[in-house]
Amino acid sequence: QWFNQGCAAGCASCTGDAKVDHCPTATAPTLPDRFRTFGIGEATDWTRTHPWRSPGAAPVLDACGVAGGAPRDNSAPGGHPPPGHAWGARGSLLPPLASSAPASWRAGGVVEVGWGIAANHGGGYAYRLCPASAPLTEECFQANHLPFADDASTLRLGGGGEVRAPAA
Repeated sequence: QWFNQGCAAGCASCTGDAKVDHCPTATAPTLPDRFRTFGIGEATDWTRTHPWRSPGAAPVLDACGVAGGAPRDNSAPGGHPPPGHAWGARGSLLPPLASSAPASWRAGGVVEVGWGIAANHGGGYAYRLCPASAPLTEECFQANHLPFADDASTLRLGGGGEVRAPAA
């Protein structure tokens, strides 16, 4: 798993800690509550500083995530480094895959992509690319958001079904 743990909106750096995702400068969410999909109606809004509640406002450990989500053992909340990688190895430093030909996409074309989720923390998603000639930094990815091809997503369910969901 390549992700960033303990990174809160408004903070200068990530804690890498699943239980401490805030700092004195943590900010209120920028997305309206109507976009929430998790923790709605709970007594404590424990997701208020999570990155998906304020896109682009949280720091990252690495623009491509780190192995296991943190620089140290992060297995308690479910983080595990991929086989052969140490805790905290930077995803941006991975070598190109040798076993496959590089993808070749035409600018302006439409490509079907997908992702999976193992723990529902709510929120949304965006696809971003950084040119191969540029350093893999968060700033580069934020400057290169890809537009969605239409106004809905197809959810492929574990049991085999599909559901079309309108974009929010």
